[in-house]
Amino acid sequence: MKKAILATALAIAFVISCEKQHDNLETHDHAAAQTEHDSSGSRATEKSDDHADNSVALELDNGKKWRINAEMTPFINEQKRLLDAFDSDTRDAKKLAADLQAANEQLIKSCTMKGKSHDVLHVWLTNHMNLISRLGKSTRAEETEKIADELEDSFKSFHRYFE
Repeated sequence: MKKAILATALAIAFVISCEKQHDNLETHDHAAAQTEHDSSGSRATEKSDDHADNSVALELDNGKKWRINAEMTPFINEQKRLLDAFDSDTRDAKKLAADLQAANEQLIKSCTMKGKSHDVLHVWLTNHMNLISRLGKSTRAEETEKIADELEDSFKSFHRYFE
């Protein structure tokens, strides 16, 4: 229960941090709504100056990967290392979730990204944090294995969209 509360508090802190960063951006960057297009060229989302806009999608930056700040990379790599070392038959899923959560907290603290790249990262990170939370609550080996596989997919997705 404490881990769920911690995960929720961290998510709230992240959103508040995002809102503060958003408020510091120059107004001309967000003054007009823009229509975004996916890789097929069709209308995908509309973006307004509202940070809570749910229309931001996990997408490439005009066909290229988004750049994350270098300070974040060690914490992504640490999470991947922890997951790769995890054996669901012999290890504790709650410990893995706590270790992943600790690395995630450092990842969030090290984020200095702004603008669209930050918003797209937030889309990935929100899903990733939900998986870590689910892992911490997992009580069955089959469920733990499934979530571990989903976390692997999450890292593949991260590397598909970010460098």
